[in-house]
Amino acid sequence: MKPQPRASIGRDTVRTFVFNVGAMALSVLSGIIVARALGPVGKGEYSGLQLLQAGMGAVTGGFGAAATYALTKQGRKLSDILPALIVLLIVLSAAALLVIAIVGAHVGFNARLAVFAAVVPAVVVLSWQQGLFLGLGRVQNLNYQQFGFVMLTLVLLVVALVVMHGGVFAAMAAWGTAAYCAAVVTVALIARFGGGGGTPDRAPLRVEVGALVRFGARSALDGLLGFLNYRIDSLVLIAFLGASGFGIYTVAVSAGEALYRVSRSLATASTHRIGSASLAESSATTAKAIRLSTVVVIIGAAALFALAHWIVVVFYGPKFEPAVAALRWLLPGVVAFSSAGIFSAFFQFQLGRPMFMVYLSLGTITLQSILCVLMVPSMGLPGAAIGSSATYLAAALTSTIYFCRVSGLGAREVWLANADDVRDMMTRLAKALNRRPAG
Repeated sequence: MKPQPRASIGRDTVRTFVFNVGAMALSVLSGIIVARALGPVGKGEYSGLQLLQAGMGAVTGGFGAAATYALTKQGRKLSDILPALIVLLIVLSAAALLVIAIVGAHVGFNARLAVFAAVVPAVVVLSWQQGLFLGLGRVQNLNYQQFGFVMLTLVLLVVALVVMHGGVFAAMAAWGTAAYCAAVVTVALIARFGGGGGTPDRAPLRVEVGALVRFGARSALDGLLGFLNYRIDSLVLIAFLGASGFGIYTVAVSAGEALYRVSRSLATASTHRIGSASLAESSATTAKAIRLSTVVVIIGAAALFALAHWIVVVFYGPKFEPAVAALRWLLPGVVAFSSAGIFSAFFQFQLGRPMFMVYLSLGTITLQSILCVLMVPSMGLPGAAIGSSATYLAAALTSTIYFCRVSGLGAREVWLANADDVRDMMTRLAKALNRRPAG
């Protein structure tokens, strides 16, 4: 299986965006079903399970990023690193289960921990899904996989909550089943893509494992800190307001993060080129992706701001109305921080410097923690949203300064779209929509 050609980046961006919009709609619908069936407390408990997945995936996903780096910048073959990935899968799964056992022994086991422990191997595989497919240039397969997981989750939630009238555990079991199905398909596809022979001078297994661990450990630290950066407001809310407050806040977060689908589409389609191209070409690709995504995200944010009350109350119900103000306060930060994934691809896969994102995350976590702890007790949900927005704006500014210094581009070239960008976007959109998928 050969990687997709470089010329497909525009087509891949549009198609990834279409798939992401579809996945976003299904995710929102799943959230509505859970909220309507289980209320704020049940929504908070179910979202807590997804929070555990996001936290663990942020750490183990660092080794998926190591695979991306090996496949793009280092030009390795998948068959060379596949045995090392299998070893890491076993080790990381065992380590995660040990941590869960220790936590359960101290705080007591509950349904959330039990379901999560059962799904640990699938969570590890899914955390590598993006890194492996992007490293191979298999954007289309990644789109199908991510969309399929969300769609299957929705179907199983409908069966568990609407048809069978189950509770929180039934919803969690539905999510776990969908995760395993998606992981099995991912393993099958990766085995198929890696079926060719390796390089004649392939390094010994311990060397391959060591190389992935060295890069992956730094990316894992970045992932953990990035997770905390994204979710420290939620953790503070859980501490101060409990599952009910967290359940309401997740509505605001999910609505705001829907806008990230735009930048993630561009980051997904551009990662292979950003990692494998020259510094000048990679810098230009990164800047252009940020310019285009920012325009679209601003338009979407304006629409969300205007429709926030209607969206929350009509779809989720009056009990979730406090999420409206939080959503509106989150939007400025969402617009600024939508560039994070594109910047991260450049810093990790072009420069090979994941530690920059680690340092950035340390600073933003500190700032966000202070702001949320100060504001949440007195302001509630809006306090968490304000603290998050201020932090995201600071992170975007810092990333821009460093990127401009390394690339030689100016801030205007990074953020302000021009007429050529718009024309190019429309041309690529027309071509992507009129071209049949590559077979």
